[in-house]
Amino acid sequence: MNDHGEIAVLIDARLHNELVLRRRRAGDVSHIVENVLSDFLERTEGDTDLWNEDYVREWLETQEDDHLERYGPPDKGHHWKNIVLHNGAKLKITYKNRDHFAEIRHGRIMDGKYPRTPSEWANCVANHTSRNAWRDIYVQQPGTTKWVAAQVMRYEAKRGLGYGSL
Repeated sequence: MNDHGEIAVLIDARLHNELVLRRRRAGDVSHIVENVLSDFLERTEGDTDLWNEDYVREWLETQEDDHLERYGPPDKGHHWKNIVLHNGAKLKITYKNRDHFAEIRHGRIMDGKYPRTPSEWANCVANHTSRNAWRDIYVQQPGTTKWVAAQVMRYEAKRGLGYGSL
């Protein structure tokens, strides 16, 4: 129970029983239902097909305000040679089968509390061994789901195919 109280919601008894069977012990399964519902609400937050238009409009405005405060203006970012990593971009390096993440906040690459250059971040992730950041870093620009290798972005920017300007 939390500080907000509880209410009862009726669910099909078969679903409840299946949850209990899968847990292999009797008992309260409400936390499982709460987690699923919480995940659903988070996943569908701005879905105009599901939610009231006024709610979605307010949610979008809040998202924009939160993004601006956390990451900075979306039309700015970190300039890395001939590419731009926009504020809000996610960076990823896989090292020893483990993904490590950073993000662009107010024009800086942030790994936890500390701003780093691409090379510093790559070397830090790899236990201070020398790394090629262009080869090791993958970028997910804001508003996209695709991860792109930094070296591909660099190559495409050189050919005038994007990434090189704000």
